[in-house]
Amino acid sequence: MRAYVARGTQCDWYNPTCLMISGASDNVVPAWSVWANAEARRISDRSDLHHLEVHHTQEYGSWIFSYLGRTTSASLSTQSATDSNVAAASTDLMPLAEAESHVAYSNYSLRGGALGKQVAESITVEGGLTAVTFSLISNSELRVTVVSPSGVAYESSAHASAPGDILQGTTYAVRVENPEAGQWQVLGTPQKRGGKGSGGFMLYAIYEGGLTVELDTDLYQAYTPSSQLPLTVHVNNGQATKATILANLHSRDNKRVANTQGELNGRSMALPQQAGSYTLDLVITGIAADGTRFERTLVTSLSVGEEIAGR
Repeated sequence: MRAYVARGTQCDWYNPTCLMISGASDNVVPAWSVWANAEARRISDRSDLHHLEVHHTQEYGSWIFSYLGRTTSASLSTQSATDSNVAAASTDLMPLAEAESHVAYSNYSLRGGALGKQVAESITVEGGLTAVTFSLISNSELRVTVVSPSGVAYESSAHASAPGDILQGTTYAVRVENPEAGQWQVLGTPQKRGGKGSGGFMLYAIYEGGLTVELDTDLYQAYTPSSQLPLTVHVNNGQATKATILANLHSRDNKRVANTQGELNGRSMALPQQAGSYTLDLVITGIAADGTRFERTLVTSLSVGEEIAGR
């Protein structure tokens, strides 16, 4: 069988939370995962991941985001400034953080949805970062511009996916070194006649040299149905105040089965009665040490009520 995670029957390919769990085969794992039979634990390509690990989803979330971050300068063309208010985008892209332990962590923010007349997403960037990379993936032809809080516009570089890539489409990327703090706008305009796209998009921003968030949850553990899942989140590489969390748990068919929100720590979530693999997505916001606002998204998978073989 040949199936892509992005082409699962249960959800649209651009849906960030459903992306973790879509696909054909055994109702948990996309069929292509049987191609991967190596034992490597560090994940940067599907050949490093064996089917059992995907099936129980312990390392799946970090793997898909590592894959999305694998972009090199060789695959992107450097953009030159066209006027005084349009900046050149760096093509030295940085991969997302890869998990090397049993915990899930994040140095990224994530968005996704259907294309309308224009993609218009706001991304919070805190102060003191080495760089930030904005990458928008779509199966429609777009013109993508990233605008800084002070109004400087960055035109994106674009490269098409290769045959067999997880997400079939085009990646539009902008990397900005020493970015200013504040709200950045990512604008994507469909180039088809009529101005309305029929596809979807997924947007992620990778923060370099800034805060990372870590969920104190064992990805290798099978959790008891109907139990309470503690949502203990650690903020690393800096201090955060007034931090809040929005947490959603989704089933395999992308139905929200639990959610909670409020102050960052001291919260828990009731797990469902039905055994299976679920996707947990967290949005964490707050104030960094320098007084600027930050945001992070963390998406990972949990096994509920099913013993994890070989662990």
